[in-house]
Amino acid sequence: MKTARPARLLIAVSSAVVPLAVGSACGSVESTSPPAPALAFTVQPTSVTAGAAISPAVVVAIQDGSGNTVTGATSSITVAIRDNPGGGTLWGTTTVTAVSGVATFGTLTVDKVGTGYTLTASGAGLIGAISAAFNVVPGFAAVSAGYSHTCGVTTAARPTAGGTIAPASLVLPWPSVHARHTPRLFPAALCRCRLRARSPSRP
Repeated sequence: MKTARPARLLIAVSSAVVPLAVGSACGSVESTSPPAPALAFTVQPTSVTAGAAISPAVVVAIQDGSGNTVTGATSSITVAIRDNPGGGTLWGTTTVTAVSGVATFGTLTVDKVGTGYTLTASGAGLIGAISAAFNVVPGFAAVSAGYSHTCGVTTAARPTAGGTIAPASLVLPWPSVHARHTPRLFPAALCRCRLRARSPSRP
């Protein structure tokens, strides 16, 4: 009588690493973190006269990843000059606490003329934002047309540390005989025209 041979079990061993897949019986597991809230200029700064308040008021909103305003946010938001072509200073209330996710800056002014200013908005734990570019142009409270020079008192007076208003600057173009008509800023104390036309004999 022949004895049956026992069945042999062959096991193939592979060095390949097979990732463990979680089947539908256990459900898929994903771990994703929501993006941090971000700031956005919902009302951009517009071109303005030096020393005058930017109007309409600049508005910055705290938004979620879908661009919706986070109405429960009350973070403090700060704006500052980023691109500063004129070397100006940003005056007014530059840090505002958001109300219903929105911060309104109604007193911002820039004291020096320049083309292409931009602002930044920042806040703790928030992705910052950069505004659109805007210009600051000269404004005049009074002008005196002289023979070779023209003097003008600008409206770009700014407050001092003591709370008083410093003297406005004066803008004097170079003599027309030199064909140089670009205004130049001088301190008020250096202007000798005193807002009246001067004779040709007085350079």
